Amino acid sequence: MGRLTPAAASRCTLAELAMYLRAGPKPDPAYWKAVAAITRNQPKLPKSPWRR
Repeated sequence: MGRLTPAAASRCTLAELAMYLRAGPKPDPAYWKAVAAITRNQPKLPKSPWRR
């Protein structure tokens, strides 16, 4: 039987992260339509109680 151990620390630069994100699968057009519909239908946030 295998042992569970903590994952080793991993490091990557922002440039590497951007490369990995660009290389990954792209969402289909239906995803973007769903995101647009959801964001249009979000309720307004209440005004902040803190003075600006």
